[in-house]
Amino acid sequence: MIGLGPRCFYCKHYNHQHLCSCAAFPKGIPSRIFLSKEEHLTPYEGDHGIQFELDSNLSPELAGVYQRHYGGQTPAKH
Repeated sequence: MIGLGPRCFYCKHYNHQHLCSCAAFPKGIPSRIFLSKEEHLTPYEGDHGIQFELDSNLSPELAGVYQRHYGGQTPAKH
């Protein structure tokens, strides 16, 4: 079975051209987040105020895979 990959792959801030980086962590996503040891649904030191947001441009298939695996977990909006 192929793994789902880190939650980062489903985030609108993920940089698909420069793997392991994103708008929150342009110099590299901390390994604890990238390896799913810690979620990035709340502020994390050095994230420039940017947390996970589900990418609204995901294909319906990928969005469904994400929803089934993570149960729709997204950050609470304030």
